Amino acid sequence: MAGHPSSTTKPFRLSTNLKRDIRCWSRLWGLPSLSQKVTVRFNGRLRTTVARLLSDIDVIEVGPRFIVLRSKRREILCHELAHAAASRRDAARLDLQFHDRHRLHRDRARGMSIVVLSVTL
Repeated sequence: MAGHPSSTTKPFRLSTNLKRDIRCWSRLWGLPSLSQKVTVRFNGRLRTTVARLLSDIDVIEVGPRFIVLRSKRREILCHELAHAAASRRDAARLDLQFHDRHRLHRDRARGMSIVVLSVTL
């Protein structure tokens, strides 16, 4: 499968400080379980990118340049984790919109008056 961890990836051991930062960002963004769901793996085949998120399987892959860019690791991980947080928030928002539309059509069919509330996540 292209874009999924395979024999070319291996677990990447994060420092205690980076693990703490990931937990902190997850809580800050209102997604405390995110830090337990996303894993970091090393992919030596990443040549043109430092890191990437495989959102469908909750994996951040880091490449050889991530190792070299030691002083930028925190920023890079924050960036990739932000993608994971955004995709979760978008999924929750889209799910909420779907259910709101369903209720709207159901209530109209029942002849009920409609009050529309705006919810921002």
